[in-house]
Amino acid sequence: MPSSGVSFSSPAARFGFLIVGDPADEHCAAVARVASDAANPLVISADTASDSLEWSNGVFLVEGEPVPPIRGWLRRLSPEGWTAGVVGGSEEAAVQKAKMLLLTAFLRHAPIDWLTGPRDAVVAENKLDQFAAASEAGARVPNTRTTGRNLTAWDDETVVKSLGPGHFFDARGPRVVYTQLATPSPDVLDALRRTPFLLQQRLFAERHHRVVTVHDTAWAASLDASAPLDWRSESSSHGSFVAEDNLALSEKARSVARELRLGYSSQDWIETDHGLFLVDVNPGGQWLFLPDPMASEITSAIANWLTFR
Repeated sequence: MPSSGVSFSSPAARFGFLIVGDPADEHCAAVARVASDAANPLVISADTASDSLEWSNGVFLVEGEPVPPIRGWLRRLSPEGWTAGVVGGSEEAAVQKAKMLLLTAFLRHAPIDWLTGPRDAVVAENKLDQFAAASEAGARVPNTRTTGRNLTAWDDETVVKSLGPGHFFDARGPRVVYTQLATPSPDVLDALRRTPFLLQQRLFAERHHRVVTVHDTAWAASLDASAPLDWRSESSSHGSFVAEDNLALSEKARSVARELRLGYSSQDWIETDHGLFLVDVNPGGQWLFLPDPMASEITSAIANWLTFR
């Protein structure tokens, strides 16, 4: 039972929809709390997959019963930090890999109608695919190139950001790689040659925008330009967004989501004196830090879709 007080069904009970994520995650709990008025949720992630899930001769079973046709929402495949400290090639790593294989096969082949399909979610997490989709949708992105062995010089109007995951765990605990100004020191140059990063034109923001889409509905909020280069780096920024009625931005965000085949998306845009630029798309990103009633409306939109309301 999560601390939120949400009553999650046991897998043996009849369930009406699926959430893939950690029951303790506040976003999973919020959606389940609203949706459970209409049906019981099954909440599952990689760490718990083998507790109740099995495959038998081409059929997936939960507690021995075939999975009925249901709707599903993919928030996150495993709890945050699940693989932290696990040594590659160890027995624990092998156990985690087996659990993940069971879960991902279930997600692909069970009779689930997805808000965003697992394959589409994986594609949409790749920033290079995001930029390609933005181009197809008519949205602008900053001038961008990847780093590598033939790394060239840059100027003081260039930022560096992760191409891969922007967060990880090490001996010091959880780490986040924020967008930052590129500083061509020897250590940084060595790191950028060994690992692909993105070098991107620095945008001088008038406003930062977070847009959330659920199918063809979009919610937009803005943050003034006093925020740092990467607004996520300051916790105070998370509570400073203001709801906005920006039809042009909302339509651009919907077009990008459609191009990436995302039933749900959380998008970051930057507005400059040259217009709007898309900088990130997250197929399972956060929204609860946004002001109400916006945050509650997004939660309800996901919950209502899961329960056919």
